[in-house]
Amino acid sequence: FLASQANALQAQLVTSENQIAAYKAKYRNALPENQDLRETMLQRAQSDLADVERDYKSTQDNLSFLQIQLASAKNGIGLDSGTGSGATLSPAGQLEQLRNQYASLSATYTRNYPDVVALKHQIDALEKTIRAGSKSGDASAAMTPTDLLVAQINAKIKAANQQLQSLARQETMLRVQLGQLEQGIMQSPQVALGLQNLTRDQATTQQKYDQVRAKQMSAQMAQNLQEQNKAARFSLIDPPIMPDKPIKPNRIKILVLGFFLALAGAG
Repeated sequence: FLASQANALQAQLVTSENQIAAYKAKYRNALPENQDLRETMLQRAQSDLADVERDYKSTQDNLSFLQIQLASAKNGIGLDSGTGSGATLSPAGQLEQLRNQYASLSATYTRNYPDVVALKHQIDALEKTIRAGSKSGDASAAMTPTDLLVAQINAKIKAANQQLQSLARQETMLRVQLGQLEQGIMQSPQVALGLQNLTRDQATTQQKYDQVRAKQMSAQMAQNLQEQNKAARFSLIDPPIMPDKPIKPNRIKILVLGFFLALAGAG
């Protein structure tokens, strides 16, 4: 009987553990033990989102300025930012200057940095133009200063557009993450209550199981002792009866005998 009870309680324990595991998996983003971590991650995500929005606005402003530069360059209007001393150099000189700038920036920033990407596009465009001029036999006239300035601005515009796309993806991911964190923080009290109920039921079942197992082990030990003839069973058939009066000495007999012996002694 105790063995069947223990097996039934053990099955209930397994069911309770599976329920708790499934509950935690379902509400893994709202578990109470991770509440502090979620709040920290929420603050970090909000800060990252503010940085991304600021960079996105700055890149948009830069893109607008580059588009103005491109329109001016196509109309033959030189700008100081794009027509410095490098605009009067030959294509080979321009390429050498751009390579030096690329090496300097690469030593400080990564390859994905916007300025590094823009310089890489400028170098590729200039190399392509120089190769085309070399095939035609006129490398020095492969690119005019205006064409070079337009190519540089187009490369910067392309890099800015790529940066905007990257920032837009980051903003979307951060907003999704913020929504999940906020939902988890709001659900945490309700999830904690449900988890507490499941844990309490499991603790109650565990306590009953421990009690039944202790009784089962005690009964099993008693059975083993009996089977090995190491235990004696005593039963009281007839309890002892206390006497109403003493059995000896018989004081009456002693008095009678003393009386006759006294008479005999006196005679």
